[in-house]
Amino acid sequence: MFYADDSPIVRSTKQSLWPIYACILQIPPSHRYYQRNLLTLGLSSSRIKPDVDVFLRGILAHLETLIHYGTTISLSEQEYHFVVRIQGFLVDLPAKSLFSKTINFNGRFACTWCRSPGEYNTVYRVMLYPYEKNDDQLRTHDEFVQVPQTAAAAAAGTEVIGRETIIDGVRGISPLLSIIQYPLSVLYDYMHL
Repeated sequence: MFYADDSPIVRSTKQSLWPIYACILQIPPSHRYYQRNLLTLGLSSSRIKPDVDVFLRGILAHLETLIHYGTTISLSEQEYHFVVRIQGFLVDLPAKSLFSKTINFNGRFACTWCRSPGEYNTVYRVMLYPYEKNDDQLRTHDEFVQVPQTAAAAAAGTEVIGRETIIDGVRGISPLLSIIQYPLSVLYDYMHL
């Protein structure tokens, strides 16, 4: 399982630290989150949000190698081969939209599970997703790959440069799609929901 979040370094500055770390799910839950058992995969420190394509490039290259080949560890003159799989990616909602390249949780088509557009409530000035108006059409991993390709092709035919094309809440192809199944592997952080 791996995680990402941002944390201000000092309250008086806008400098933030973005760690990406992982835990091994085979370690019992009572010890899984001890600092000595967490794996730091990467750190980004900046006044702005990281470019996820650049930030994740090296991390994902190593993870893809581990997923494909596994790893071998020698203990007491005996070798153990481990198969590596990513069970999920757990982040709060703003980090989820950044790393998965979807719109934020309060926009149209913000739900990562269904295709409901939501409706804007003028009284509270927020997007609402009433259950009775749910589309009930589940999103698929292939959709999160194909929709950004369609958006890129549409943007290529225009003369507007630097403007993002968003289709059904998807802003672009997330680099995470190479190691996780979206939306099944992107877990909700229930503490923040």
